Order: sequence, then structure tokens, then C-alpha cells
Amino acid sequence: MPKVYCIGEALIDFVPTKRGVRLEDVPGFVTAPGGAVANLAAAVAKLGAQSAFIGAVGDDAFGRLMREVLEKYGVDTSYMYTTRAANTTLAFVALKADGDRDFIFYRKPGADMLLNEKDIPEGLFKKGDILHFGSLGMVESPSKYAHIKAMRLMREAGGILSFDPNVRLPLWDDPMDCKNTILEFLPQADLVKVSFDEMPFIFDTDNEKAVADRCFGLGVKAVMVTRGAQGSAIYTPDYSTEVASIDVPVEDTTGAGDAYTGAVLSRLAAVGSLEEGLRPEAIDSMINFANVVGSITTMKKGGMASVPTLAEAEAFTY
Repeated sequence: MPKVYCIGEALIDFVPTKRGVRLEDVPGFVTAPGGAVANLAAAVAKLGAQSAFIGAVGDDAFGRLMREVLEKYGVDTSYMYTTRAANTTLAFVALKADGDRDFIFYRKPGADMLLNEKDIPEGLFKKGDILHFGSLGMVESPSKYAHIKAMRLMREAGGILSFDPNVRLPLWDDPMDCKNTILEFLPQADLVKVSFDEMPFIFDTDNEKAVADRCFGLGVKAVMVTRGAQGSAIYTPDYSTEVASIDVPVEDTTGAGDAYTGAVLSRLAAVGSLEEGLRPEAIDSMINFANVVGSITTMKKGGMASVPTLAEAEAFTY
């Protein structure tokens, strides 16, 4: 089976013990290994596919915790590097009453930004493998150029590239740097996952069809739009479908989008080719599976522990 390689950030979320209050009023926090890319690597592995994490953590307790947790979930950490030049990135989270989030990041720099080009070996990828990446790893830093090398090697190997812009403006010096970087790397992707709330910032419109058509014009093969409580949709040049959200008790939305995308990539890896994975009947099955996985993830706190296993997802009824 092809392998899903996830390149980018691994960090520790400090999840509040009380929801519905400002960050400055949170009485306490619980540590939860996370980071969008690491969350997705864990989701893919928990859902029965092969995944690997490519990135850097600090030579500290949080870096060791990150590695232990990823390995516990079955993620290959052979390309997870440790640096003494910076600490593992931290994110303090406040949960609003509806489970949505506010963040404060400690990353000036964080260890994840120090992944280097030399850390990406030639010959790592094979035909059919998938490389997933986000925009956080492409803040101006050594990590950006490691990402560029990995994309080139995956493309040369005949693999698939998946991109989740994952807009986090506090991590950029200038919002326009974030927007322009996302637009610069969109043409590299075969698959793009974007949240409905991010579309106006990135594309200057909340019209999903217009966003999808713009991406198709850049060479993207499929666009996934997550809408939170309003469900999700998948668009290709020849087909589109949507699914309503599942009514579940929401505890924490952290990692739900990563779990959703991880579910899609796990199915795509099982199929073994982009062409087969984007047939209408495959897309219908894929979006329903991803909807279940993303929904279950919101029912617990944390971005990894809350992701269901394949058996749990298949047994879920609603």
C-alpha cells in the first residue's frame, strides 16, 4: 500500500480545562500532542493506512512526548529529527462555548521551523505515495526549503501532493505573506482542503464553485471544503458532492479538519491511485467516511487522542 508522508509542524497544544472563557481566564491546561500535520499523520495511521511524519522537534520533554505519541499510534518517525537549536513549538488554546478555538503560539522560532533540506533524502518516495503539507511549514525558514525539496521529490517519484493551507495568521509577520505563500504553492497540489472560513482570506470570495474552478485552473485535481457544523463538499472538474454534518455533542473542534483530511488520504492510499480515488462512486464513499471521522473527533478533547480507529469509525451509527 502507498504511504502517506506528512511534512511540517508537530507541537504541543495546551487545551483548557474550562471552555467558554478567554485565554487569560483559563484556570488550567492539559497537554495534548498536536500540530495539523502531525494530527493528520496520526489519523491516517489510526485509520489503518501507512503514514510517516517528516519534521523536527526540540531536544526537550515535549519533543520526546511528541515522538512517543506518534509511535504509539503507528506513525513512522524515521524522519522526525531532534534539534537543540530551538524548543518544541507550543500552542495555548481557548475553547469557545461552541468548541471553536483561539490560539497563542510560542514559536520564535520553534523546532519545527528548523527542518532542513538535507533531512529529506533522495529516493525516499515511490510511485503512488502521498505527501501532505500545510502553510505553517512555509514561513520563511529552513523548513520552507525542505518542503520545496520534498514536493519536487514526490512529484518526480510519481506521487500525489495534498495541501491544507491551514491559515494561522499569528504565526506570520504579515497576513499578506501568508496569503501569497498559499497562492504560490497551490499549483503544486493535486488535492486541496480548505475551510469555508478561510476562503475569503485566500481567494477573496466565499463562493465554493469559484474557488474550486480557480484551483482547477492551477492544475489541482480535487478541492475539499469543510464547513464545520454545515457539513462539507468535494469538487473535481467533472463531479461534486456534499454531505450534511452529523449532529453530535461537540467538545473540541481541534484536529477535526485534520482527521477529515486524514480519512480522505487513508482511503486514497488504499485505492492506490488518484484516478481511481476520484471516481464519483469513490468520492461518495470517501466523503461519507471522512464526515464520520471528523464528527467523532469533535466529541473529545485533543487533536490525536480524539481521532477514532478504523473499527470505531466503521461501527459508528447516527
